[in-house]
Amino acid sequence: MDFNIGKIYENSIDKDVRKALGQYYTPEFIIKYIIEKTLGNINMVDKPFIKIIDISCGVGYFLLAAYDFLKEKFLEEIDNLRLRYGEEVYILERDGEKVKVLGKDYWVEENIHYHILKNCIYGADKDSFAVEIAKAMLLSRDERDFIGDLNIINCDSLIRWENKLTLEDSKENLREFWAKEFDVVVGNPPYIGHKQLDMDYKKWLLEEYGDVFKDKSDISYCFFKRILEILAPNGLAGIITSRYFMESPTGTQLREHLMNKANIFEIVDFYGGQIFKEAGVATAIYIFNRGKIRENEIKVIKLLDDNYIFSKSDNLSDLLKTNLFEEFTVKQKGLSLERWILVSKEK
Repeated sequence: MDFNIGKIYENSIDKDVRKALGQYYTPEFIIKYIIEKTLGNINMVDKPFIKIIDISCGVGYFLLAAYDFLKEKFLEEIDNLRLRYGEEVYILERDGEKVKVLGKDYWVEENIHYHILKNCIYGADKDSFAVEIAKAMLLSRDERDFIGDLNIINCDSLIRWENKLTLEDSKENLREFWAKEFDVVVGNPPYIGHKQLDMDYKKWLLEEYGDVFKDKSDISYCFFKRILEILAPNGLAGIITSRYFMESPTGTQLREHLMNKANIFEIVDFYGGQIFKEAGVATAIYIFNRGKIRENEIKVIKLLDDNYIFSKSDNLSDLLKTNLFEEFTVKQKGLSLERWILVSKEK
């Protein structure tokens, strides 16, 4: 993955500004793991119009990784796609015009770039400049010119644009964008503590997300709820965010919400290990979908050595199998609302 432009922008942001925005860009080994976990079992022939979104996409690291993953999968299955959908009618944009083509002519290597950007990759972020960088990096993934608009928008993802009865013309596209359901949600939601939040915005969060967000909550709590709202019924989410809510008194309502609205399949708990050194936030990866709680067991993979220094070259899938981590399961129904204690049955 070539993140050069994004890295330049990332390094140009003042540390205090980054903290105020909650912007801490995700290491590549984390991105790769989450993409593999959420997209690895997707059958591209059965689901060629899969929709993937990062609702705090920044300069688009997760989206770039998703693009690369999808492109490889589509090219592997190109003959099967042509065979399955050869007589289907598709729309292509060429030279500023929309043309109809049959699947046997649509499912060819030269159209995969267009197909992924037009139908599969979605993103949103409040940072307008970061959004433009994300668009530029996605477009640069192929030398062919892309005709049309990318599905990367500049907005506050926590606003429920799909429910707005009236919007000014310049924002009408937001209602259509957010009315969709997404098959996969990935990302690294911002970490902004209550002390860093603007008072008016905090008041709005308390009104809109009051069932998960309380006076001393982190804004990341709201992103859990928003993700569950936009996930398709059989969709899957994979995010890295603060682990604080699992044990904090302010996380009680979020814990209850997740118990009632989500099925959690895996938690990679980095405990005291520092993935985001500047943030000073202990993090975990959460893989989950929406739905009433089942008798599922959560696979927990917990870091044992808090002093381990992660490097850019790490392969997280391989690391998780080493003695740096312990693996066990806990029943989701068995988690306490008072506090989620992730320990093995033996301990």
